[in-house]
Amino acid sequence: MARQLRAEQTRATIIGAAADLFDRPPLPHPFTEWRETATSRLLNAVRQADVHPDSDVDSVAHALVCSVVGTCVVGAALEPAGRQPRRLAEMWCIWIRGMVPVARRARYLSLAARLERETGAA
Repeated sequence: MARQLRAEQTRATIIGAAADLFDRPPLPHPFTEWRETATSRLLNAVRQADVHPDSDVDSVAHALVCSVVGTCVVGAALEPAGRQPRRLAEMWCIWIRGMVPVARRARYLSLAARLERETGAA
């Protein structure tokens, strides 16, 4: 009898938790949030002349998120984890050369190198 009562209580708890899940608004997808953050920061960078003014910010943000995720996923599948900081720095160097005006590139390329050093040492 006690075992049957516990089983009934467990079922009720599970059903209640499932109902709570369906009553909540859906959580934002992390890629959507990352893309929105990238878009916002790119718009600011265009205003500050750190990114070419004719950049399609929405497209760049989408491609940038895909590049970061892709670099991490492919790197994790094919290479040792210790190589990931280098691969991300390489990715940033490619993006910087394509997006940042020549006069500002050196600063951003040095930031990419510093990020590699700091994340590689961590």
